[in-house]
Amino acid sequence: MLYDPVLDDWIEASLGRGCWYGKPNQTSRQIPLSDKEKEPRLVGVMSPFLFQKTYQEPVVLLQVSYARTNSLRCCCHEYRSLVQGSYDFFVSPKPKVWDHAAGILAYQEAGGFVKMLTGEDYQASVRTGTIIAARTESILARITNDFKAILI
Repeated sequence: MLYDPVLDDWIEASLGRGCWYGKPNQTSRQIPLSDKEKEPRLVGVMSPFLFQKTYQEPVVLLQVSYARTNSLRCCCHEYRSLVQGSYDFFVSPKPKVWDHAAGILAYQEAGGFVKMLTGEDYQASVRTGTIIAARTESILARITNDFKAILI
């Protein structure tokens, strides 16, 4: 569950049961991500300061190839925004289970794609590596290639 105590709403997901938006005294509604391609310049979530110092400058320079990138500095709210379709992609070099497991489940149940930069599936037991999430498989491939060029 990705709960927002200020708005008193949440996004919840269960494996194989989809992703749902809920609010007190309202019927929950299912959240499907759009798989339609948007403009070629993507909007994403990434925080250059989270990368090792040697990679921060290349990551910052990579940002200019996208329409816009943002960082809310809170994985819960970043995944909430991803699930609701506000962003095309998400990149994080800090795969801490408490920051990502619930958000990744919700994103995948909504129809999003998530892999590690190495191409492996995300596992909650992963302690190192870079997570890449994207609205479509083609966006995932593009972002993976962009980051492989500077990180691997």
